[in-house]
Amino acid sequence: RSISHGAASWNAAYGFTGGGESKADGPVRQLNVASMSFDVFVSDLVHALCHGGALVIAPPEAIADPARLLTLMRIARVTHLDTVPALATALADEAARHGEGLPPLRVLAAGADLWRTDDCRRLLDEAAEGTTVLNTYGVTEATVESSLYPAVRGALPDTAGVPIGRPNPGILMYLLDSALRPVPVGVTGDLYLGGPSVARGYLNRPDLTAQRFVADPFGTDPAERLYRTGDRARYLPDGEIEFAGRADEQMKIRGFRIEPGEIESALRQHPSVARAVVAARQDDGGAPRLVGYAIVRDGHTFAPGELRAHLKGLLPGYMVPSVFMELASLPLNANGKVDRKALPAPDPAAQAGTAYTAPRTPGEEVLAGIWQEVLGVERVGVEDDFFDLGGNSIQILQINSRIRTAFGVGFSVRAFYDSPTVTGLAVAVEERILQELEDSIRQELYEQHESTEPQEQQVQQEPQEQQEN
Repeated sequence: RSISHGAASWNAAYGFTGGGESKADGPVRQLNVASMSFDVFVSDLVHALCHGGALVIAPPEAIADPARLLTLMRIARVTHLDTVPALATALADEAARHGEGLPPLRVLAAGADLWRTDDCRRLLDEAAEGTTVLNTYGVTEATVESSLYPAVRGALPDTAGVPIGRPNPGILMYLLDSALRPVPVGVTGDLYLGGPSVARGYLNRPDLTAQRFVADPFGTDPAERLYRTGDRARYLPDGEIEFAGRADEQMKIRGFRIEPGEIESALRQHPSVARAVVAARQDDGGAPRLVGYAIVRDGHTFAPGELRAHLKGLLPGYMVPSVFMELASLPLNANGKVDRKALPAPDPAAQAGTAYTAPRTPGEEVLAGIWQEVLGVERVGVEDDFFDLGGNSIQILQINSRIRTAFGVGFSVRAFYDSPTVTGLAVAVEERILQELEDSIRQELYEQHESTEPQEQQVQQEPQEQQEN
């Protein structure tokens, strides 16, 4: 029921047309850049195959390289893209850098995270004429997508984030107070979702189901329920809805829901950490990133590399902070709780923790310069750790794109994570250059063999023919 309702709702919102083919625009060609374990994959699949279109599945190496992804979009004649704001921004920045603009799309949607208004404006500047740009909002428990906001060049509101808009057809959205009463315009309330897209609950978790799926106080059927998203939002004067953060401390980074308490607990397991706090920061207008703050025990030293390695052994990669910072004490508010707003901004230049080693080859000089440009630091040593300098996954994409421009090849993101230094990156780039050279030589030899093979066969057949004669 949820999927069939979602298909009808998305068709009404995106204009796929019931038959899957418009006389003016042709069939849908939906680009998929999400993992099959991510809920957006479901909507991508429905967008394409339920409307007679095609699902274009981007290979991992293209997702990690904005330049390659843009090329794929043009070659595959992509018409629709649904992604996270961070990747949408990276694509817009790459298009602007080459002065070519984004490929012509019918719909470009970004969701699953806060989309900063400034980033959206930059994307609109690069979007092709006729492209509909949408900011979407949704949760897995309500079948991926519940609302959308059409972003129009020159008409974005003066808010930090792009509004999440109005409910999709058939979706119920309520902003309620603690007593489940509607809040007035401009007042922040808890965001609830209702309608046929809401799930039945969590498998084998009746306690959590009862906590998050509540009876609909406005419905006529006692069985109708609302889903408590845990998000906060407010109505703008024009009726659009503005996202206002989480009701709890849960954070969203690049579409992943993250409970900081889990990371803090893992950090405290390190023998040098007495207390720890993890926060999501968005300094200097960049993409949101996790920052780990630690108070070190007496007799121990602060070692960001050790903390990162410790967390990598306990948590998924997206839960490992990109920056660590030592504090003498944690800022507290009047209630004695940690005042997360008072946590200091980290100094990326102080994150490396290794002695400076200058580039030793022309290739290392070019790579160090690219790092400096992307990370915004004055100096990069060839042994400095990319993540200790404050790097994040989106900046990896930007570095990969610049390396492809400089060297003609990219690098394996997996290899970069294994050795995130200029030295390690230089080796990875050199290996990729040699591999492509070998492939080119092998292809050339193969083509030469193919061109001479018929003549060789004829020569070999002549003695046999004479013998038969």
